[in-house]
Amino acid sequence: PVRLFTGQCPGCSITHDAKFTPDMKRIVIGDEGGGGSTYPCPGGALYFYDLNMQGGTPAPVLTGAYEPAEVGVTPNGPGGCTSHVFDIAEDSKHLSISWYTAGTHWLDITSSVGTTVGDQGPPTGVKQLGWFQPVDGNTWSSKTYKGPYIYSNDLNRGLDVYRIPAS
Repeated sequence: PVRLFTGQCPGCSITHDAKFTPDMKRIVIGDEGGGGSTYPCPGGALYFYDLNMQGGTPAPVLTGAYEPAEVGVTPNGPGGCTSHVFDIAEDSKHLSISWYTAGTHWLDITSSVGTTVGDQGPPTGVKQLGWFQPVDGNTWSSKTYKGPYIYSNDLNRGLDVYRIPAS
């Protein structure tokens, strides 16, 4: 292999997960800030890149970032609160993700441009359609499969299954 591109998302601590949208137009990268240990909430953003081609060579261009507003708290205080394992739906418009103690999130990523981490108010572009933060939860992965469901692996609770309401 020949390296064609190297880059780091701004503010990333641990570039953990990267996935292409099924339409192959974008790359989403998750920052697992703190490596799953105690980390300030919100933390460990998702970074969105357009996959542009310049002269036949991939040239990812950062278009935005997203962090949830919810705070993950354990009985002992703040817990690990960072993006972890996520899944992009087949429509390339939705994403399910675990944020450790901040729970499972369902996002509309249709307009994941123009967002920045740290802006006041809700970010533009990415829309949170729903989330669930179980008591004493510590969600590790959240993936969609077979219809309107999110399957979430929780380190403390086991397997959770969520139904995604029709929009």
